Parts: sequence; C-alpha cells; structure tokens
Amino acid sequence: MRVTQKGDVSVFCDRAPDGPLIMPNHGSFDAKGNYYFSDSGDYWKPNGRLIRVRPDHQSESLIGGNWRFPNGLAVSPKDGAVFMIESTAADILRIPKNDGTVGAPEIHVQLQGNVLDGLAFARNGNLYVSCYYPNRIYRIFPDQNIELSIEDATGEVVNQLTNVAFEPKGNAPLVSESWWTTHRCLRCRRVWSLSQLL
Repeated sequence: MRVTQKGDVSVFCDRAPDGPLIMPNHGSFDAKGNYYFSDSGDYWKPNGRLIRVRPDHQSESLIGGNWRFPNGLAVSPKDGAVFMIESTAADILRIPKNDGTVGAPEIHVQLQGNVLDGLAFARNGNLYVSCYYPNRIYRIFPDQNIELSIEDATGEVVNQLTNVAFEPKGNAPLVSESWWTTHRCLRCRRVWSLSQLL
C-alpha cells in the first residue's frame, strides 16, 4: 500500500508478472527510486521472491521464485547490491546490481541456529541483523566478520526481534519486537534505542 502525506491510501503493488503476491514483507528503496521488497511466500515451502517496483510502477520478479522465506532486506549504500534474508535457511543473500540488471545471488553469511528477521545498514557500512529467535542482534562487518552485539537469553529486555532500522542522522539503531500468545495474536510491540545497549 502507498500512503501519501495527506493520508490517502492506494495499492502500490499486488502482483508481479509471474503471479500475485503471496506474503509481501520488507522493502527498501535504492538511489534511483526503485523499490525492492521480499515476497516471503509460505514459511516451509521455497516459493519466495524478490520483487522490484520501478519508478514508473512496473513490477518484476528478479531472481526466480524458489527462495526460503525471504524476509528482511537492505540496499548497500556502497554499491547498491541488495541484501536479503532467507529466514528458514538462516542465511543472508547478496544480489549484485549493475545498470538496472541483477546478477546471480550469492550467500553473504550464514547464521545457523537463528531465525533471521530484520536487516539494515549503518552509515559506516556495517550490516545489522535482528533475530526473531533467539533474542539476538548481530553486526556484520564489510569483511564479513560477524559479531554478536546483543543477546537476551531470557527475553526480559528484548524479545522476538523483528525489524531493525537507523536514525536518519546517525548510527543509532532502532529495533522493533513482538510478543505473541500461543494463538499467534500480537500482544504488544515496542521500539528500543539500542544505542543504550550497545
């Protein structure tokens, strides 16, 4: 959906040429105004996609439709490559871009034993990953070294982390979390400034 500054709501994208959206999830704009977002598909079925919506509103599916629950997504501020989480594969893909075309996806890092959810670049080029389970945030350096930045084993401070983002004028990360009942109903969502925790 698109929401204007006046509050008007319209459909932004509901399908790509290879079929309707199944579960549109997270997205990010690049420097040319293209909007990339993950269409997660079914959780245990590898049918997720990466969709691009161009400034002229034309949509396209970029790398096929057999990805394992694509989720958090971020565009590199350095070279414009798209980084995308596969939650059920516990990895982060890097999809290179060149003059509007995309290259073959490659595994950037793997974080087995985690359910990866949110993804965002800091200004300094570090990539932050929030985990829905366990309650962790990783920092991935440009050389692909991985550091565990935050872990809350009991879930008393941060719990079921979903998305991570950064303030427009700094490197202070913000993260959202969700607490669910056994019936999968959202009970509460909070946003933390992790600059107080890092």
